[in-house]
Amino acid sequence: MANNKLAIIGGSGLYDVEEFKERELIKLNTPWGNPSDEILKTKYKKFSFHAIAIDSCEGNKLLNTSNYSEIATFSDDFKNIYKNKNVIWLDQTMVPTVSLNRIIELYGLPYFCKIDVEGYEFEILSSLNFNIPLIEFEVVAGFKKKAIDTINFLNNKNTSYNYTLNEQPYFQFKNWTNLKDIINVIKQLPDNQFHINIFVKNPH
Repeated sequence: MANNKLAIIGGSGLYDVEEFKERELIKLNTPWGNPSDEILKTKYKKFSFHAIAIDSCEGNKLLNTSNYSEIATFSDDFKNIYKNKNVIWLDQTMVPTVSLNRIIELYGLPYFCKIDVEGYEFEILSSLNFNIPLIEFEVVAGFKKKAIDTINFLNNKNTSYNYTLNEQPYFQFKNWTNLKDIINVIKQLPDNQFHINIFVKNPH
């Protein structure tokens, strides 16, 4: 297994990184419709970025795309919950997929991994076979149960937790806490609208 120290998956804002070299914008055309934005393929020092989606396994899968380039998901539940006048869901696009396990096998175990995939976090993380020291994943309204299932799956004897609320740049807990406390936080969130990011820290 490789021993790289950094890997980046996905994300809005990547197009604006000044250090990216040899940029190539790839326009995908499929029978299921086209993505709302072009895909960036580029090089950053010794790292390459590729247009590929993360799933529980390798293959091809239909991706739900919208009028916002940063809102796309494999989750039909997310698509059904977040239908409003601002978010317009377009046709599905067939995309290649790879598992998080396979990425780690190819490029090495990261110290930090953020998963923000619009309601599909459990499906990706529940297949993980490696102990990543620090994981961050997003939770939004309608996915409280899946968030708890994800935490229970990732929990080990010495795992600790924290969270940020509504994209504020600081932790809500002064000190890292335990499984029971973070689950209570999730249960007490309002059912109709919230946005938190949960941090899962494992000894390494």
